[in-house]
Amino acid sequence: MTNKIKIAYIYLLLIIGPSVANAGLLTEQLIFPQTGITLNNFVPKDWFIENQINNDLDDDALLDTILVLKERSRKQQNFSGTLGARVLVILFRNKDNSFRLGGVGKNLLWCEQCYGTLSESNGGTPEIKVKNKIISIYQAGGSREAIDIALKFRYENASSRFRLVGEDLVVRDRLSMEINRESRNYLNGVRITENVIFDENGENEKSTKRIEKISPAKLRLFIDTYNINTR
Repeated sequence: MTNKIKIAYIYLLLIIGPSVANAGLLTEQLIFPQTGITLNNFVPKDWFIENQINNDLDDDALLDTILVLKERSRKQQNFSGTLGARVLVILFRNKDNSFRLGGVGKNLLWCEQCYGTLSESNGGTPEIKVKNKIISIYQAGGSREAIDIALKFRYENASSRFRLVGEDLVVRDRLSMEINRESRNYLNGVRITENVIFDENGENEKSTKRIEKISPAKLRLFIDTYNINTR
């Protein structure tokens, strides 16, 4: 991560810090069963299914399920001291239509109020899609510094876990219009960073790009251990 991107990311965390901290403490305490008959077997008390995506994730021709679970609003019940903590749960479907736990991202999704001032009045929401068995997760937030984060995970047979295969981060200074981009490909080990600046009139774009190799020790990251708040 470039220094400018680090500074912008730290700034965002300072704005939403208490919300992120409370949400993280809450999600870390969750315990999920390894198997279940219905989806509700994987929904903890005082949580609900906010979003559900069905797709074959492990190439067995069965529709698996991704659940975005959300804590019920503290306006109704005072649970965590934050608003709308989230956790992502991946469930593999068995031939008898029961489910087994495939993975849990406890520090993957921002809480409802963790998106900063650029979110809508009712908070922010992650965008999750599946294409070619790759789970794509997009989140955007911030204030003066607008931050976009896109993550891609794919099931890895060798480890029986969902491995991070791609990570893209864009930071835009809404006042100076400076843009910093960072893209990491965890399959080929390439990291690309780019800085784009403009003159005071917003013209004469100047771009500086660097291509580097990612340390082998940092190539194997998984959905169950990835922490979006400390990337």
